[in-house]
Amino acid sequence: MEKTNISSLAEQMVCSFINDLLADDEEIKVEYVLPEVKKGLRYIADIYLPQGCRKLKVKPKSVIEIKTVVLFDTVYRYKNLFDNCKKEWNVGDFYIVYLRSRVPEYSFKSYESNDFHIKSFEELKEDKKYEYKEFTGPSEEDKQRILIENAKHAVKEHKCTLFLGAGVSIDAGLPNWDKLLKKMLVYSTKHQTVFSNTDYDCIQCNCANSSLIVARYIKTGLFHSKDEQFIQELHDSLYKEIHPERQLAETIAKCIKSNYGKSIVGIESVITYNYDDLIEQELNKLGVNNFSVYEGNRDFQEKFPVYHVHGVLPQNNSNLPNSKIILCEEDYHDVYKEAYLWSNVEQLHALGRTTCFFIGLSMTDPNLRRLLDFSHEINDGCAHFVFLQKTKFSWNSNENQDVENVRIQEEIMNDLGLNVIWFNDFEELPKLLENIF
Repeated sequence: MEKTNISSLAEQMVCSFINDLLADDEEIKVEYVLPEVKKGLRYIADIYLPQGCRKLKVKPKSVIEIKTVVLFDTVYRYKNLFDNCKKEWNVGDFYIVYLRSRVPEYSFKSYESNDFHIKSFEELKEDKKYEYKEFTGPSEEDKQRILIENAKHAVKEHKCTLFLGAGVSIDAGLPNWDKLLKKMLVYSTKHQTVFSNTDYDCIQCNCANSSLIVARYIKTGLFHSKDEQFIQELHDSLYKEIHPERQLAETIAKCIKSNYGKSIVGIESVITYNYDDLIEQELNKLGVNNFSVYEGNRDFQEKFPVYHVHGVLPQNNSNLPNSKIILCEEDYHDVYKEAYLWSNVEQLHALGRTTCFFIGLSMTDPNLRRLLDFSHEINDGCAHFVFLQKTKFSWNSNENQDVENVRIQEEIMNDLGLNVIWFNDFEELPKLLENIF
């Protein structure tokens, strides 16, 4: 049961809290390797307290396992592990300390015993037996620093996958999803007179403000479901205002070149939701042999794979691939109904066995959130990282509303298994990536 995930923010908080309570003759050991019980069964404790902690009434030789989110399966696995190994480990008590629980806390009682305990971090703080300075947790700056250090550690220790969204291509002049649909509407209005290009907001309102339904509305009603015509205009609208300056795509390509080809760690692949081939273009400039994967095609030569899970429309359209484009509502229905669709399999494969970095994504894609939820149920803890822009709650919101909105968004991302690295302006993102990779 050797750990593969990096230290989480939860571990940093609990370690700091306990360290403040220790007496001069007590010590804390982090990432402590317990004796191997049998071949292949090796456990690394988040915290080991050789002298215990008198202020918390924790016995000597106690082990503490820290979880951001605790599940039924989490409790069962560690209870079974402790019962089978405690004699060989020669430890005192075993604690699971968690920040949040996805199961009713009263259900833990059936698992607890004299030497096996399950406590929330709030309960642990209430268990103090002596006065000590109030623990408020790390500052926002410290949290950001810790997350960036953890991200750098992940790059050094694990295989990584980069998940890329429209934000990566925007600085090259390419449109986001809504702007792309508006461009499609402009094209369609040239060939009929009912709607004008100023009617996008009305169409959106009639489509429940869903981009997926708007895309279906435009394709079905204005292009009359003519796939070839629709795809050609989609391609032309995508690249119409492209310009050569593309700092974010260039930076990502440099990060890949610096970390690709390592035998044990490094960037293993890119999974992109973009139709463009900007990353491939930038990799070609750097001499990195790459291959665009779509519709489950493969190249068995040693090339860096860029998975286009929503399809691909290369800028050079003289050779357009036979790629299904995922844009409209009905396309997403196809994705949902095929349990073993190649794109879903690749995404779950990356989420389950690599550390993933989400760049330029709004994290609103329903299928991605579904896959994240599913993966997180299997692999508890926050193992992946997402870069999100910190924005105001509304144009006239106060500071408390802004702070609370950020807290809730962060908690939702944590529930999806993601650590949030915030940035204020997109100009900061290339520097953040350079620092980490």
